[in-house]
Amino acid sequence: MDNFTGRGFINRGRLNSFFEPLSNVGFAGVFVPRFFRLRRSDNTPEMGRDGRGKGVGEMGETTGIQWTEHSWNPWQGCTPVSEACSACYMFRDKKRYGQDPSVVIRSSFGTFSAPVKWKKPAYVFTCSWSDFFHREADAWRSEAWDIIRQTPHLTYQILTKRPERIFKCLPVDWKRGWANVWLGVTVESQKYINRIDWLQSVEARLRFVSCEPLLSDLFISRYLKPRCEPSIGMCPHGSERCSCMSTWYPGIDWVIAGSESGPKRRPSQLNWFRRLRDACQAADVPFFLKQADLGSGLVKMPELDGKVWAEMPVVGERT
Repeated sequence: MDNFTGRGFINRGRLNSFFEPLSNVGFAGVFVPRFFRLRRSDNTPEMGRDGRGKGVGEMGETTGIQWTEHSWNPWQGCTPVSEACSACYMFRDKKRYGQDPSVVIRSSFGTFSAPVKWKKPAYVFTCSWSDFFHREADAWRSEAWDIIRQTPHLTYQILTKRPERIFKCLPVDWKRGWANVWLGVTVESQKYINRIDWLQSVEARLRFVSCEPLLSDLFISRYLKPRCEPSIGMCPHGSERCSCMSTWYPGIDWVIAGSESGPKRRPSQLNWFRRLRDACQAADVPFFLKQADLGSGLVKMPELDGKVWAEMPVVGERT
């Protein structure tokens, strides 16, 4: 089965049809998804037959998020857990359409089952209007796992701020992870760096970190490469999986970064992005800079030191 093998940047293989080279960047390894163009924004509600919005989360065919192709919201609504939530677009937009963003509700049948209709391989950002591991969605999650199980040609990118709940919410046949599921955590500041520890404690085929909105300088170098931290004494086994009394941390396979969006966005500093990029380069981890506030406004897919950083993880056979 397809799976992540190691460090690297996507530029060939099964994802080739989704990407094409940047014409203005002289770097053969940087590709930009062609689905960046002419798409409905995530902030545009789907309209019902009566002309009223079905709900901001009732959509999924297209998305304005640069590192994915579809968004899928089997449920919507959330509750804040950290500073990153205070300017969340979901809270802002649901209030705009007269909905209570703090109430977690199951989406309509058409939205819940939408991935079954998507026949082409694609990335699917899961629960962009909620959290896949939110406690209030426990009753519906097994059905969502069934949808994911039925669609192995889709790659589900599941990003959470509740990594402590991942293990107890996994399906019984998860084992070492499903080939079509990527698990990720949001880390907006050093205060929440322990979310990576939770992520690395769970078996997964690919693990990623989203540093968006980036609200402070962030030091993640020690988390990027596989490592073993002995519980007692020193571990002699190097980077291999240890059989001694030690804790194995498998590393991180992809890092996304970006400034906060919205009218009251908190600023990020370019040097914060540089340090993240440099840490990723040193560990041979793909880095994706989604957006940055460069002083004159928020810029999508900006150049950082003369280059657009749109690196994606390699997918292939597990070794």
